[in-house]
Amino acid sequence: MTHVYDSWDRTTDENYETYVLGGFNKNWFNQEDSALLRSYADICGLTQTVSEATRTVNTARSTTTTCLHLIFTNSPEQNMSNCKVISVGFTDHDLTVLSIKSKIPKGPSKVVYKRSYKHFSAEKFINDLKLILFWLVESSDDPNEALDTFLNLFRDIADIHAPIRKYTVKSKPAPWITQNIRDLMLMRDAAKREAKVSGFPSDWAVYRKLRNHVVKVDRESKRAYFLEAINNTKKDPKSMWKTINNLLGRSNCPILSIPTYAERNGEIYTKPKDIANHFAKLFNEKMKKYRFEMSNPIDVEYVTKSITEIMTGKNCRFEFSSLSLLEVHSCLAKLPNTKVTGIDGIDNFLLRIASNIIAEPIRYIFNCSYAK
Repeated sequence: MTHVYDSWDRTTDENYETYVLGGFNKNWFNQEDSALLRSYADICGLTQTVSEATRTVNTARSTTTTCLHLIFTNSPEQNMSNCKVISVGFTDHDLTVLSIKSKIPKGPSKVVYKRSYKHFSAEKFINDLKLILFWLVESSDDPNEALDTFLNLFRDIADIHAPIRKYTVKSKPAPWITQNIRDLMLMRDAAKREAKVSGFPSDWAVYRKLRNHVVKVDRESKRAYFLEAINNTKKDPKSMWKTINNLLGRSNCPILSIPTYAERNGEIYTKPKDIANHFAKLFNEKMKKYRFEMSNPIDVEYVTKSITEIMTGKNCRFEFSSLSLLEVHSCLAKLPNTKVTGIDGIDNFLLRIASNIIAEPIRYIFNCSYAK
């Protein structure tokens, strides 16, 4: 306990908002058992916020409740009401939780926009698409105007048959947990609640039996899922490593590295647009600084002369060739069958099934762009 006091004393000397959490193996409900811990907390100006029992032990003669998992803080006025004890089924120790408001705001959840195909009919979509005047796309020689015309015409029909919906991406649950295991977990939790209310040894015995059974079934299901996932990719090392990384929670997805907030001169940005503008401004300032500090500016005349000498006597030519209708149709048909919309609000699924109709206006837009 001397080491506990020394660490508390050093921490509180910094005059920061402090939280000390853990299982101290001292029953806070017993004044004699927790006397030394109470004395240390009082000297360091810390207040214990847990007021409920964190463990219930049932024996043949009696049921004992203790408060062993404690939370100390030097800011009790704003945290006393945020401390809770939550009952869990997999152990007789309850979960102690303290929620606090961080000074840095939490970043927004990841949101994706997808079209809803709940009532989608491909046949009706194609029939309505055939009535659209896509020849209006070719009425403009500007590829940007032609593209805007095409997008507006196509989206008007797409929004009717497959409206865009916003989805918040949630963390994936453990895939090996079947509905049978979930039902067993609910039975286990219900058995623990009933045992805590009644206090009968028979009810506690039922709870422990269910708890041990859930642990066994969960481990067996997890082992079988991992083995099946690895065995299915034995002949493909690339797929195997991808599967192993997914099972271990690793990912190369760039979305994981996107910052949720940025801070500069005491100002915090949490919205994606504000964060992007902040980094763009920072990049521009850095580039201006580096250009100003460059001691040897680029000699444009020397570079131009060198390129001219290198290319002398060489007949190099590059030009774009016009796309054919067959090439555009083939590219549309090979698009990956994903239903996540891009920035234009159109997903590959709709482009694929409408390729016979939209190939001509898309070909015109590309060829018009090449001509410019």
